[in-house]
Order: sequence, then structure tokens, then C-alpha cells
Amino acid sequence: MITNAAFSELRHLLDSNRPEEAKEALRSLQAGYFSLLDEIDHLHLRITSFEDLLCLSKVQRGDDGLIWLFMPDSMEKAGPFCPLCHDTDKSLIHLEKNGDDWLCPSCHAQYQGEGNSRKKAALLPFDKATRITAP
Repeated sequence: MITNAAFSELRHLLDSNRPEEAKEALRSLQAGYFSLLDEIDHLHLRITSFEDLLCLSKVQRGDDGLIWLFMPDSMEKAGPFCPLCHDTDKSLIHLEKNGDDWLCPSCHAQYQGEGNSRKKAALLPFDKATRITAP
């Protein structure tokens, strides 16, 4: 891993007139650099694959109000994705399961899961100063 501390150490070795140790530190930085280049290439490939997938799929809002991707030529669907994030900037943020409900890791919106049609109780703040007393 390339860090600022590694560059500081290299400069310290060069300033201390320790060329052999500096060469070794430079080789280590070079290996880290090539590793990062490989990772960037891999991530570019993944992004291209996801872009191709999105071009082929159809985005629809389901009966549950959530966003789903439907693949052409099949009945497969991917999702659910956050409707708020999709409506805001067309991003597809995969919702995470939170008990029976779904939670968006980006905007923190919470959606009721399938089969969870009961109304949730509202939490009201209790303020002792506004308590009603009997006459």
C-alpha cells in the first residue's frame, strides 16, 4: 500500500545518505504503484460491465413502490433499489435488509418490507413541562 509515510521515509533515507535502503523503499513504492494500476484496470472493467448491464435492463417501479431492474428476455429482476435516490439523481442504491424492512445505506430512508402492511406507531416526544394536571 502506498502511503504518505512511505514517501516521507524515502526522503529521510535519501537525506541520511542511505542509498541502498532508499532503493529498497523505492522498489516497494514501485510495487505498490503497479498493484494500484492493476486494481484500477479491474475496477474499470467492472464499471464497464455494470454499464452494459444497465443499458440492457429496464428500470421499473414495483407495486411495492421500490425500484427494480428487469432483464430483457428473462423474468429475472434485480433489486430492490432506493426510490428516493433514484428519483433524486437516477442512482441505483441497493437497499439493505433491516429486519422486515428495507434501509437505504445512502440516504437512510426506510421502506416497509413485503407482507408488512401494518402501520408503525409514531413516537411522540414526552415533555414533562407540558403535562396536563387535573384541576
